[in-house]
Parts: sequence; structure tokens; C-alpha cells
Amino acid sequence: LVNAPASEQVNILFVGNSKETQEYSNYLLSNEPFATNRDKFNLYRIDKKSECGKYKGIALYCYSRELLGQASACPHDYIIVLEDAPATIRASAYMSVASINTRLPKTVLLHEIGHLFSLDEEYDAGYNPGQNSPNCKSQCSQFSQAECYQECSDGAHLRSVDDGVMRTLSPANKDNPYGEYNKDYLSQKVTMPKTQISGFATDGYATCADESYLLIEVN
Repeated sequence: LVNAPASEQVNILFVGNSKETQEYSNYLLSNEPFATNRDKFNLYRIDKKSECGKYKGIALYCYSRELLGQASACPHDYIIVLEDAPATIRASAYMSVASINTRLPKTVLLHEIGHLFSLDEEYDAGYNPGQNSPNCKSQCSQFSQAECYQECSDGAHLRSVDDGVMRTLSPANKDNPYGEYNKDYLSQKVTMPKTQISGFATDGYATCADESYLLIEVN
């Protein structure tokens, strides 16, 4: 799915087979705020060529030099790796790479995409989100609504939605899984003009079909 030159778009590269990529890309673009802004995305795919690692034995960790080299065949701002792993293994997001366990509910894709766009955990994960966290605040007045809820990355910060997808993989509002405040934040991120240093974008319409990648390691 290529809507416009890569330099103007949010470019997402899926790493996985064609069937799963179609399922997950359709799911992503059927949820807000991505559905409303679907014309702001270019989606690409390459075949998966290497297994992901495990972080502390509990989460997928697909970020690697080899993956980044393979991904260079396509324009991309973010990489989504799809891998079948036991349901006890969590997904993760690190740098620009989301590692998705396809045995988990598809809402895990929304959760990890939220992390790629800088949203923090909305449960007590045991770390301080910092003053510039887009979704964890120290006071209710910092949100654009009257209500807020305790716990956002730690027990001291507040979140704008009770059971959103950054807190649970079963969000209470299926039509607005991020909550209104986070949805508005993501919409701004998606529609914000790129700077010259953002992403791995190239001008013009690109296809991965004729690209190849070869990794040679020598001593």
C-alpha cells in the first residue's frame, strides 16, 4: 500500500509472510486514529529471514543489525516483525522495531505501535515516565478532560483513560482503544510534517519487489 512519496508519509515495514501482513495491516488501519488517517501511511513487506531473540526469556526481541540491513530494501520509519511464539512470550518495542507475537490478541499491535509513537505503559510498570511523557501526567489538569486515573508507568503518575490499550489488551472501548487524549496525540504525530532527519525515507514511489539483501560477515 503506497499512497504518496515516502518523504511525505509514515512508512511502516512489515516483516513476515503475505497472509499475516495483510491481516495485521488491515487491522491496524481499521482502528482509530489510523483509520481516519490511512492515507498518511505507506505499508511495505519483506519476508522474514531470521528468528527473533528473547529478552530475559519473557519477550520477543527482534531488533538486530541483520534485521536493519534486510529492512534497508524498503523505505521505513517503523518496522513490525511478526513471529509465532508461545502465548507466554510477550511482545516488545525497542527503538523503531515492534516485535509482535502473533499468538497474542491483535490488540498487541496497537499497544506496541503506541510505544513506537512514544506512549508509555498505563499500568504501574515500575519506572518514572518523565516530565515529557505524552500520556502520563502528574496532574489531571494537564489532560484535556476532567477525568484521569491513577497509575501510568508508576503509581504516582496519571493516565487519561481507565482501560485503554496501553493498559490492557482488552480495552473497554473497542471503537476508541487508545482513549480520546491519546488518540488526538497519535493523530498529531501521524499528520505532523517530517523534518529532514526523520525516518528512512526516500523520494518517489518505491517497491520492494526487485530489491534483495545479502549479508556477508568476514574476519
